[in-house]
Amino acid sequence: SRFQEVYDGSHLCGEPAILLRQIAKIYSFRVADQNYLCLIRLIIGESDRFPEVAKLFTKTVIQQGRQLLSQYFESHPELGIADPEAGAQIFFGSLVSSMLVQHILHGKEVMPMDYDRLVTSLIHLVLAQSSR
Repeated sequence: SRFQEVYDGSHLCGEPAILLRQIAKIYSFRVADQNYLCLIRLIIGESDRFPEVAKLFTKTVIQQGRQLLSQYFESHPELGIADPEAGAQIFFGSLVSSMLVQHILHGKEVMPMDYDRLVTSLIHLVLAQSSR
C-alpha cells in the first residue's frame, strides 16, 4: 500500500518535507475515492444518532494517524516543533478541512484551491522553525 512507503510498521520514517508531502499525497488518493467521501458524509451525518460509530472512526483512523505523526515530530527535535501533538493536529486538520470544503461542501466550484499549493504552504509552515 501507499502508506507502507512512509511507515515501517512501528513509526513514520523519511526526510521531513518528503514525508509530509507523501502523507498528503496518500490522503489525496483517499479523498479521490468517492466511497471514502460517502463514508465521511455518513459518519458526520449520523454522528449524533450513532456516536459510537463516530468515536470508532476517530480512534481507528484519526487518532492513529495523529499519534504517528506526533511521534515522528517528537523524534525530530531539530524541526523545532514545540508541541508535536498540536503540530500533527494542525497538519492533518488542514488536510481534512481542505477535503471537507473542496469535496463535500463543493468549494472546488466556489473557491477552488489547488491541493499541491495548499500542501506546499502547509509543509513550509510546519517546518518553518527548522530553517531558522
